[in-house]
Amino acid sequence: MKRNLIAAMTAAAFAISTLTATPAAANNKNDISALEAILGVIALGVIVNELDKDKSRGGRQNSGFSRYKVIPTACVFPVRGHKGRSDVVSSRCLRNSGVKGPYPNRCAFDIRTRYGRQTVFGTRCMQNYGYRIGGRRR
Repeated sequence: MKRNLIAAMTAAAFAISTLTATPAAANNKNDISALEAILGVIALGVIVNELDKDKSRGGRQNSGFSRYKVIPTACVFPVRGHKGRSDVVSSRCLRNSGVKGPYPNRCAFDIRTRYGRQTVFGTRCMQNYGYRIGGRRR
C-alpha cells in the first residue's frame, strides 16, 4: 500500500510541478488552477481508495487484530501425550462460546478423556490459521 501511495503522490507532484513551470503566456492561470485542483482531487481519491483497501484487508497491516478470531482462554486446556504436555482447544467449548466455524480440519484430532472421546485443536496450529488466544492464562 505504501508503494502505491508514494507512487501516486509522486506522480501528482510531478504533474503539478510541470503545469506550474510552463510559461504564463502559453497557459491561462485559471486553466492551471483548474488542472491543479483536478489533480489534487485525483490524488485524494487514490489515497482514500488505498485506505479503503487496507480496511477491507483487516485493518492495520502490522497488528491484524480485527481479522483474528479470538479463542476464549476457558477453551484452552493442557493435555499430556507421548510427546509431553501441550495446550489444546476444545471444539465443544468453541461452539458453546459462539466462536464461528468452520474450524481448520488440519488442526483437529481426537483425545480420550474420562467423559469419552473429544475433538480438540492444537493451539499453535489454530494460531497459524488466524486464531488467537484471548487474554492470558494464570
